Amino acid sequence: MLDQWLITPNPSPQHEKWANESQSLFASSSWGFITEALGATPIYAWNQQDEVGVMIPIFKSYGIRIGFLGFPVLGQPWQGLSAAKINGVASQLVKALKLHVMRFNESMSRLPDQSMAAARPEVWIEDLQSWSTDGSKRLRKDLSFARRSCHGIELKISCDDHIGCHQLYESTVRKHGGKVRYTKKYFERILAITKNQINLNIFTATGKKGEMHGFAILAIDGTTAYYLHGATDEAGKRHGVSDLLLESLILRARALGAEKLSLMASPWDQTGLIKFKQKWGGERGLTITHDVTTGVIGSGASAIMKIPNLNNHRLSKEFIQG
Repeated sequence: MLDQWLITPNPSPQHEKWANESQSLFASSSWGFITEALGATPIYAWNQQDEVGVMIPIFKSYGIRIGFLGFPVLGQPWQGLSAAKINGVASQLVKALKLHVMRFNESMSRLPDQSMAAARPEVWIEDLQSWSTDGSKRLRKDLSFARRSCHGIELKISCDDHIGCHQLYESTVRKHGGKVRYTKKYFERILAITKNQINLNIFTATGKKGEMHGFAILAIDGTTAYYLHGATDEAGKRHGVSDLLLESLILRARALGAEKLSLMASPWDQTGLIKFKQKWGGERGLTITHDVTTGVIGSGASAIMKIPNLNNHRLSKEFIQG
């Protein structure tokens, strides 16, 4: 089975051509370039039989090699395949790449899985092309308030201030007691790629003096759009900047032909963020994380990573049931 795979440190010509033509952003060399800013080594795997590829960022920690089959989520064409098929692919590649753990995040899942390593709540818009604000009185009210309140704040699809983006992101994460996972260099590379990649956009809200009040990043992989990152300062929150940014992002994704839009997974303890996303997305489910391991070290590493997530089965059922 491994002879189906062409594994290279840079995408093969076939891989790059396929990624560009299918708009598979998360499998592209551009996305691999971005993951390097997180300390990863991107590896490209091209299936010569099925003529599809995947970019696998590999992280090393204390001698343990962990790869992601797609990052931050599976992406196309893997999203939506059966669990058996995806596990089969992961099992082949975890050995070929000599990893201890191959991890993949399955987006927009409707049911928890007994074998999952973790799960987080996710909200999405199932039919983006038919989406409108008509069905939500609260959303229309909030947008109306934001438009009145944000007089003097300019919204645009561009940004040259990666440091400002990182500062807003970092302050938001620290406020909620989270871990700062994304670096200044990561945002710098995203902003660089947005200048020549139509399916990666950044939206910003700036004041009269040029100060940044908020940003939102849109990524489109295949036919699915993702609300990748977003943050606002305190003034932006008071004036409803988050709603205007997300509206701009959704309308842009729809105009580019995306069929679905995921607002991405949220931490379980950030109930305010989850409710904000539910105001926009009509579907609720999970981002489910699976681990495929090799050897005692891989099994041990996966078991340790599961410890903080032991309550995820209960939380998942409660969230889905509403």
